[in-house]
Amino acid sequence: MTDRCRRLVMTSHTYLKDSAIENLDILRDGDRNNRRDGVASVLIKRGDRFFQVMEGPADMVGAALERMLEDRRHYDVTVLNDRPDATPRLGAPGLNYVQRPSDDPGSDLEEVARIDPEAALETATIH
Repeated sequence: MTDRCRRLVMTSHTYLKDSAIENLDILRDGDRNNRRDGVASVLIKRGDRFFQVMEGPADMVGAALERMLEDRRHYDVTVLNDRPDATPRLGAPGLNYVQRPSDDPGSDLEEVARIDPEAALETATIH
């Protein structure tokens, strides 16, 4: 592992409905892997979309991204921002999860992340 903190901001789609039991599998697997690898993340599900901010050791964040790219529950994975030397902001390793209704009129985090990744991180972080 390296000491550099890498922050990745990404989106993906899923075929999983909000009530699908497989959502729990994603959370359980993600939390276990993140804790093991020293990666902190926030995952927001809104309808068929995931928005995720992930940070930690550069090689471990890269490994998490590779697992996500190979995971059949995610498709159309898009990296919005990739900072190799970020200042850690998310706290302890693990996976924090937020589920928002499909019709939530809140800001579209993907668009915010494209313009200002730091603002998206502020919006996504659970306090």
